[in-house]
Amino acid sequence: MKKTKLFLGVLLLSAFTKGYSQTYKNAFGVSIGATQDGYGVMLSHNYFINDRNSISASILATDAKYKIGENKIGYNDITLNLGYSVPLYLTQNRKFGIVFGSGVVLGYEIVNGNKDLNLSNGSLILDESKFIYGAYVGLDFDYLINDRTTLFIKVNEYYHANSDLGKFVPFAGIGLRYYTN
Repeated sequence: MKKTKLFLGVLLLSAFTKGYSQTYKNAFGVSIGATQDGYGVMLSHNYFINDRNSISASILATDAKYKIGENKIGYNDITLNLGYSVPLYLTQNRKFGIVFGSGVVLGYEIVNGNKDLNLSNGSLILDESKFIYGAYVGLDFDYLINDRTTLFIKVNEYYHANSDLGKFVPFAGIGLRYYTN
C-alpha cells in the first residue's frame, strides 16, 4: 500500500511539474523568408494572456525590387506589427499547432535608396520614401522541437494603405521560437 501511494504521489508531482513547465508567458522568434519581389527578416515577441491567446509584436524588414517594364525599383519596408493571436488548431500534446493572428502595421518605406531614378522610357521616379500604415492577417504553423523551442512557418499578408509600390505584400518565412517564463 505504501509503494502504491508513493508511486501515485511521484506521478502526480511529475505531472504537475510538467504541466507548469509548459505554461510560458513570453515567446521570442526569428524568421527569414520571401516577400513580394524580394526577401525579409522578422523578429517577433508574443506575450501570452492565457495558455493559448497572445498579444504579438514584430518587426519586419524587407528588401525588394518592384518591376516596371524592363526597370526595377528597389525598395525596403521596415514595419512594426502589433496584433492578437489565437490558436485555430492544437494537438492534444501541443506538438503541432496552427495559430491565426491579425493586427495593425506601422512603418517606413524607403524607395530606391532615397535616390531619383530615370527609367528607360524617359520617366523620372522621384524619391517617394514615406511612413506607411495598414493591417495584416496571418497564420503560424508551429512544430514543437523540445520543451522551450518550436520550429514555425509564418505566412502573413500585409495591407499598406498608403504605399505607392505594394498595397498587398505577402511574407512567408521559416524560423525558430523560444519560450520563457
